[in-house]
Amino acid sequence: MKKRMISLILSLTLLLSLSVPAFAAAPTVQPHFTDVPTSHWAYTQIERAYSDGVIAGTAGNAANYTGVFSPSGTLTEAQFVTIMTRAFFNDELEAAKKSVGPNAKWYAAAQKASVDFRAGQDGCSYHSLRHGGHHDEHHGCKRIFWTPWTC
Repeated sequence: MKKRMISLILSLTLLLSLSVPAFAAAPTVQPHFTDVPTSHWAYTQIERAYSDGVIAGTAGNAANYTGVFSPSGTLTEAQFVTIMTRAFFNDELEAAKKSVGPNAKWYAAAQKASVDFRAGQDGCSYHSLRHGGHHDEHHGCKRIFWTPWTC
């Protein structure tokens, strides 16, 4: 009987010691954007895009967890090209940042990177890109980043 009691006490002690971590509080996750709660359907993807440097939000300071993402807002063409440039042409974007300088508009480096990228396609010249539309087709340019504000 004494052995059974000791065995039961040891079993309960082991069981309780293993279950304590299960009752511990889960770590608190703080979103970088105040308008994207952890319950938002795209929360994980938005946070990953932020951590990968693809998005920065529309206002506030995401690094201090006070950013604004505007998930219900309309994505502008400048925002789209900036996101695509950050995602796929980061080296070109970094070079363009040095070229446009620190006082340029927030989208200027992405604009320059997209123009420079397009200018290298199929022998296009910057002149043909500036005129856009039928001039691009006439000169045989690939319309990878066709945007009115880069033409």
